[in-house]
Amino acid sequence: MEAIRQGLHELFRRHGLKITIEPPNKTVVDFLDVTFNMENGTYRPYRKPNDKPIYVHRKSNHPPNVLDQIPKSINKRLAAISSSREEFEAAAPEYQKALTDSGYDHKLEFQTPTAKKKKPRRRNILWFNPPYNASVTTNIGAAFLRLVDKHFPKDSPLYRIINRNTVKVSYCCTKNIKSIIDTHNKKMLHDEKREVPTKPCNCQRHRRARCPMKGECVQKDVIYHAEVRGAPGGEVRKYVGSTVNFKRRHYGHTSSFRHDSKKHSTALSSYVWDKELNPDPDIEWSVLAHAPAYRLGQKQCGLCLTEKTEIAKNFKNPQYLNKRGEIAQKCRHKRIHLLQPPKKGEGEEL
Repeated sequence: MEAIRQGLHELFRRHGLKITIEPPNKTVVDFLDVTFNMENGTYRPYRKPNDKPIYVHRKSNHPPNVLDQIPKSINKRLAAISSSREEFEAAAPEYQKALTDSGYDHKLEFQTPTAKKKKPRRRNILWFNPPYNASVTTNIGAAFLRLVDKHFPKDSPLYRIINRNTVKVSYCCTKNIKSIIDTHNKKMLHDEKREVPTKPCNCQRHRRARCPMKGECVQKDVIYHAEVRGAPGGEVRKYVGSTVNFKRRHYGHTSSFRHDSKKHSTALSSYVWDKELNPDPDIEWSVLAHAPAYRLGQKQCGLCLTEKTEIAKNFKNPQYLNKRGEIAQKCRHKRIHLLQPPKKGEGEEL
């Protein structure tokens, strides 16, 4: 063992690092938040030196059920990592003081851990998680459930899917000031980078007169609008889409108009082929909005959400080619961050 210890020290030293090896005959070991005694088989709570427990204050702007569960969860955890009442009472005063300073009147008491009950069968539950704010006097949860009862009565064909047993309400915590400011700063910095295009149009000189965006085709993170003319009968149809690079997406659309293998890649290409329009149909392109695409670490994609909003606005308009299923599609811009790369052809949709 001594030879192994010296070898490890020498190995780390050669790389400019240090390592601390504790003797293998220790009888007391600290692991995470528990101290184990190997001789008598006891265990007790453990905290790092100079570690002071701090909890959310009782009067903070959090959902009431979250505040009610904080002292109960602390009590349950301390009891679970204490082998006896004596060990629990030796560690409880520091945690009790932290709870009292945070405005809680709960008293920590030792409870013998009970065996876990078998979890009931899980149903497919749809959760509605509105943000909680103490200044809001309206009972958002009750109002939402009343809407469920009103619009999905027992005689509705969707009652079997959407009812009080399959739809539940649970408040979520709102962001603190720091996270709100950080999000705003990131958004503003991202918008500044997007608002300064280096070159508004990169079409070849002899084709600039036919630029799809009239001299502004180099645009990023856009929700675009296409208006198709020239169909028999003079009908005009419209289409909404999104892309992180409009010029590349425009090439994908024009390619789907010419190649038979791609004629069903989008609703727009299917319409062009069904109406037997020429490979270069009369389409007027425009930008509806700008929104940031998904970036690694974010919870949502602003580009996809804005596109779905624009589609939903005109869903009942028969002129629009977009299908209902597009509103429920997953974000396409997360694929480039996956370990498994996108399949061939999927990159054109971005």
